[in-house]
Amino acid sequence: MNDEPRVGDEHRRKVENFRLQIRGDGEEERPEAISSYSDPREARRRASFPEGAALQRARLAHTLRDREKGRKNRRFFRFIWLSMVLLVSLLLAKYAVSGVNDMMGVGRQNVTVTVEIPKNATVDQVAQVLHRAGAVRDAAFFRLYATLTGA
Repeated sequence: MNDEPRVGDEHRRKVENFRLQIRGDGEEERPEAISSYSDPREARRRASFPEGAALQRARLAHTLRDREKGRKNRRFFRFIWLSMVLLVSLLLAKYAVSGVNDMMGVGRQNVTVTVEIPKNATVDQVAQVLHRAGAVRDAAFFRLYATLTGA
């Protein structure tokens, strides 16, 4: 199981067979351009030619794909927008219906409530006094109603 002597022999053989090959004639090999963008002359030559038919087809396909994505996105966002508008409308309608039911006394028993309203009280103060006494369920709707009717 000891591989050390074998590895040492193999290493020694590689070192003995190593030969460095350097040209002595001073002539350097010119590196070839890997792609058209690494050689500026090739890039200029390709830029002088008009775009190929394949490139034009690819651009057309990309444009058509973008249009289709735009249609799908437009439909999706219209659906989301419509859903949000409906949700907000339903919430506002529920708030209005519950406030009107409170104002009209729908679903409440006939109970007499006596409250003292301070002189020169603001709408907010009146709403709080009525809410604490149990005369109204929602002080915010009472304030809204009083503001809209000018009471």
